[in-house]
Amino acid sequence: MSPGDQLITILVNSIGTLLTSLLTNFINAVFVNFVNPIFGSLLEALGLGTGG
Repeated sequence: MSPGDQLITILVNSIGTLLTSLLTNFINAVFVNFVNPIFGSLLEALGLGTGG
């Protein structure tokens, strides 16, 4: 493996890690901001909510 190949591999891995991190944060933000309130409202409507 040449140094160039090694550099490309490191770069690809770094970008992959960064994208995974960003995607995870994005999904978490969407979940917390949209899914949780909707799901909470749904549970409360069904009488299963925590009252919070």
